[in-house]
Formats: sequence, structure tokens, C-alpha cells
Amino acid sequence: MMDRPWLRNPFSSIHAIALANLGELCSGLATMSMLQTLKGVKGIPIRVDCSYKKKSRGKITCKCSFKEQTLEQLKKLDDTMELKVDAEMRDKHDDLVATCAVTWSFKRKKA
Repeated sequence: MMDRPWLRNPFSSIHAIALANLGELCSGLATMSMLQTLKGVKGIPIRVDCSYKKKSRGKITCKCSFKEQTLEQLKKLDDTMELKVDAEMRDKHDDLVATCAVTWSFKRKKA
């Protein structure tokens, strides 16, 4: 995410909610791309928990990843399951500025 004037708070750093939105977006992109390989499973975010480590300025990069066992768990899904997807946001110096843990609820689509 590029630093823009309209994303700034009164303390001249990127607003906390802008970072939370970035974390949720990144987790959503990662989750939806994973679900493309799992026909019959759908998911929705039910909780977003953010933690802010330092003031963020400049370009912010967000990354999410899944463990192979997560994909295997979802392949075997019978009913519902909740899963936390962690997003890390880093500045141009690769310093951790914020984290978001997005809890997703997954269930099988009805046939």
C-alpha cells in the first residue's frame, strides 16, 4: 500500500484502520485463492484482531501464507471450522509495523 495523504492520521503516520483494512484484504486474497482449489467449501471472515508495533510511513507491504496442513484440513472438512489467517505488514526497511489475525469460518456448501 502506498502512503497517501488521505491515509494519514493526525500523528503523520498511516491510520490504524487503513492498516487493518490492508491486513483483512491480504488475508481475503490468500484465502479466496486457496478456496479456488477446494470446490464445495466457502468461507467468511468473522473477526479481525490487529496489533500495531510502530508508526508506519511510506510503502507498506503485507504478506499472508498458509501451511500445507491447513489445505489438508479444509479438504477433509465435514461441518464447520474456524481458522486464523495471519497477515504481517512491513515498511520499506522490512520492519514489522503491524499484524492482523483474521479469523475465518469455513463450511461445506450445500449440494
